[in-house]
Amino acid sequence: MKGPTQGFVRAMLSIAVAGMAGSFLACTVSDSEDLPMADAAPLDVPSTEVVADPGVFADLPVADAPTDATKDASPDAVMAPDLVATDADILASPDDAAPAGPRVEVVPPVVEFGGKKVGKACGVEVELRSVGTEPAVVMGIVLQPNDGAQGFGMDVTSLPGAVAPTADHPLSLAVNDSAKLLVTYTPSLANPRDASGLVTPDRVTLKITLLGGTVTDIPLSGFGVSNECPLPVLDIGAVATVLPQAVIRLDGSKSVGVGGPLVSWTFDIDQPAQNKFHLVQGATSQFQSHQANVAGDYQYRLDVCDASLCSNDLACQTTVVRQVTAAPTQAIHCELTWETPADTDQYDQGPGMGSDMDLHFLHPFATGPDLDGDGVPDGWFDIPYDVFWYNKAPEWESVNPNVQDNPSLDRDDTDGAGPENVNLLTPTDGRTYRIGVHYWDDQGFGVSFPRVRCFIEGTLALDTVLDNGGVGMKRCDLWEVATIEWPAKTVTPVTLPNGSPKVTPGYMNPAFVVVGGAACP
Repeated sequence: MKGPTQGFVRAMLSIAVAGMAGSFLACTVSDSEDLPMADAAPLDVPSTEVVADPGVFADLPVADAPTDATKDASPDAVMAPDLVATDADILASPDDAAPAGPRVEVVPPVVEFGGKKVGKACGVEVELRSVGTEPAVVMGIVLQPNDGAQGFGMDVTSLPGAVAPTADHPLSLAVNDSAKLLVTYTPSLANPRDASGLVTPDRVTLKITLLGGTVTDIPLSGFGVSNECPLPVLDIGAVATVLPQAVIRLDGSKSVGVGGPLVSWTFDIDQPAQNKFHLVQGATSQFQSHQANVAGDYQYRLDVCDASLCSNDLACQTTVVRQVTAAPTQAIHCELTWETPADTDQYDQGPGMGSDMDLHFLHPFATGPDLDGDGVPDGWFDIPYDVFWYNKAPEWESVNPNVQDNPSLDRDDTDGAGPENVNLLTPTDGRTYRIGVHYWDDQGFGVSFPRVRCFIEGTLALDTVLDNGGVGMKRCDLWEVATIEWPAKTVTPVTLPNGSPKVTPGYMNPAFVVVGGAACP
């Protein structure tokens, strides 16, 4: 039975627009902005960082360690690829403590009007919530336009006294109290486009100032169009940063059609090349899910079409893009991925569908035969001091369960490409750990080219690909990759005296074969 312990995160952000004042049309807005526009500079958008911690919030049944060393004992050897959107419930890390002192949270943190027909008024309700431990005193709410911005306004009739707060007339919000206002956009002209046809949008900032000088900036954007366009809204929850192996739920159900109901939702993704995982269709076409299994940046895009136009039409350009960064936070995080040229579809899944390489992480106490001939015991496949698919979560150091000084293999991939991940939260001082890769079974696909990345406290410290002069690795080869010294945090590649990588062919520890491991030819 193979299946890594997996922690997931769910954090869904709902933005409700209600109680519009006057004759403004209620606009649906997204929780962040990244339109394909000519001056789309990065925005400093407040966001909630949600970190999925493997083994803390478990979403799926955790497979037991195998009773023998037969890797294909279970068809669920690779757990994550079997997920679909409706099953990938992700739990949010709790944060019960209110911030000390006065604090105002603004919902939504970004207002994106998108393309709006010239002369048509649109309004979005903005809520100020007092979420600190003391009352919040608002000394000012103003719109600060950028050069040339048109059409933005503010309706404060729902605020106490129906006036914007000032230093002379502040707005006091008790703890857990809130107040609402309406921001509006009525373009008078169609916005210009550059030589590539990209829109130059209108941008302003809603500045909210508290007593004491704390300022919260809420970016607003929109642009005038001759034909009103459908507006895609992509909700990925309050997710800015996740740990590798998080499942991202994509919700396009809040998107809005103008020329009639929406007829299609099209999701797409830009992801690290090593992450061989497609978007997975949810219960309906409005929902997708995706596995961010390797460290890196993931950009999710959504386009929608109504009966008249699509958001990616040249006349619209309202495609919405959301970014999630998968970043390890453990003291040591090492990741194995691999390319197998003879495997023409490295995205497919299931027994025998790809080659099977294994990541190994050794404690300095590991011992065993000297199969590489360097005069010292190798340590590979030692139980308990080698972490690999058969020995996923051993007890290495303190027996105190509150001391997180034991490593874990959090993902084992048997059907090609990876990743496989090893994590250690609290390394022990004075230890030198070793990283290795073993080519367990090529499944008939032949040579593979592994890549190992190691992160030390979130910072990339090693990124190496075994090319071996174009030879790569063959079945049963073992590549000794690097050492990690603690507390120096030094990662050193292992090489032979001539500078070439240290690869031992036909590697199999006889003691491991005795307990049921498959012997290499």
